[in-house]
Amino acid sequence: MPVQRFAYTTLCCGILAACSSTAPRPNQAATEAVVEVHEAPAVAAVHHTTRIERDTLYNILSGEIAARRMLGETANHHMQAAMQRQPDEALVARSARIAHFFKDDVALDNASVIWREFDPDATEPLYLRAVTYTRQGRLKEAFDLMEQLLSMDADTNFTAIVSVVSQYPEHGPYLSEGVKRLRLSHPDNVHLILSDAILADASGQSEQALTFSDQALTLAPDNYAALHIKARALQILERHQEAIDTLLTALDLYPEATNMRLHLARMLTSRDLSAASEQFSILVDQSPHDANVRLSLALSLKELDKFDEATEQFNTLLDIGKFTDESNYYLAQIYRHSAPELAEGFSLDIGRQSNYFMPGLSLYLELMAERGQLLSAIDVLQIRWLPEDDRSPRIALLAAQRLSQIGMNSEARHLLMRAAEQLQERTEIRYTLALLLQQSGDLDGAQTTLEANIKEHPEHAASLNALGYLLAERGNQLQRAESLIARAIKLRPDDAAIIDSMGWVLFKQGEHESAAHYLARAHQLLADPEITAHLVEVLWHLNRHIEAGDIMRDALQRFPESPQLNDTVERLDMPRHSFE
Repeated sequence: MPVQRFAYTTLCCGILAACSSTAPRPNQAATEAVVEVHEAPAVAAVHHTTRIERDTLYNILSGEIAARRMLGETANHHMQAAMQRQPDEALVARSARIAHFFKDDVALDNASVIWREFDPDATEPLYLRAVTYTRQGRLKEAFDLMEQLLSMDADTNFTAIVSVVSQYPEHGPYLSEGVKRLRLSHPDNVHLILSDAILADASGQSEQALTFSDQALTLAPDNYAALHIKARALQILERHQEAIDTLLTALDLYPEATNMRLHLARMLTSRDLSAASEQFSILVDQSPHDANVRLSLALSLKELDKFDEATEQFNTLLDIGKFTDESNYYLAQIYRHSAPELAEGFSLDIGRQSNYFMPGLSLYLELMAERGQLLSAIDVLQIRWLPEDDRSPRIALLAAQRLSQIGMNSEARHLLMRAAEQLQERTEIRYTLALLLQQSGDLDGAQTTLEANIKEHPEHAASLNALGYLLAERGNQLQRAESLIARAIKLRPDDAAIIDSMGWVLFKQGEHESAAHYLARAHQLLADPEITAHLVEVLWHLNRHIEAGDIMRDALQRFPESPQLNDTVERLDMPRHSFE
């Protein structure tokens, strides 16, 4: 069997030789939580003289094949079996690297211990365990191992540990003190300087983060992490152009750095949308399957009125099934003038649970109203009413609002009446219906509707306020009106409209000083013409004419066409020349 044995030995030489390859070294990006390997461990072909048993060979081959096929659990199982069956330093090292790659912490710990038994001076197993501890949130243990590596003049990456301190703030003081202590003896260690920068950034000390990142760049001008931290600190300090320049410098050095480019693109969005769009386009070329980036590109193109290019990106998102609701909504906007029927279809294709569902329906109603088909559109919307769905009342209210906007108040009232009968959640529907009834002069109908709402939902502040105000306007049951509004104020103590109602009902009861107090507070909370009109009227009755005139003058400058303000001026016979 010499030929067969020779074949086994030659084959295993190539496999075991990969064990002598060095572990991947730390990425300099301080924003990475842990150091990861991005490709499966490679197998290199070199000669090896170890004689391998048949069963061990089977485990090694199976483990390597599984690793190449990204079957981590299987790979680790076979490599651990081979290591236990026939311990060998090279095989143990290979097992540790594969375990690290597939994040099997138990297998890595086991292999690392045996590796150190073979070679007590080996630094790589310490490094791999430090990375593992970091991933597990055992930052103090990870830091201690890194400090041990530093004392052995081995490669370290303290930044990989401190960069995750925001996730484990309880370790912050220990890490800060540790970095400070180590920097006294290693003042030019870039990783320690960057660690200070990261810790300063995490604690909101942007000026210090900038200082430390500049120190790191003095020692290593092309340091990725230092450039990224500096850009972030400059942005927080609102030195935006310097931040952009720093990012551009970094991208000249690291054109494939997607995180850095995304940071730049987002910064440019509010300053130079065209430049931002160019960056998003590069990101899409680099990561064509990243739907978030593609959506950002599509939106930037739309804002730049590059509708054909934007449409292509949105359609791609629809094809891959990502951000479909956003794409349908924005495609509806793009096509609303050139192809309104197509736009209507897009607006109705938005998922019911999406945040774009109601804006899409609103756009659909606008499109149909522009074509003179609003009533047909409302019929379509009513099909979407589901008795138990919380979106249905919003659909009904949206349709009623659209009808009211074009003067079809009677149709709006009938629609809300049907909705109140058909839908389970009808509090807001009946409240809106009551307001429409009041506007149309049906005060009895409005009062009955509000009474029903309060009976079913006694803590509906808007209904309590509306009924109290209605009773005050009708001039009867003023004590009950005050009681209802007081209940509403308890529920919403800073609501200007409710505070205004209390002031108005007190005025109706002749309590002018108290009324002025409430109305002044409401006016302070909200500069609204109706609130201002109420306040001015009360002040006028209190003979505080100069104060009332000053308030009215300011209000008319802001709302010159307000019917409430102009009617108050006429009723109180206020001198108009004083407002000019």
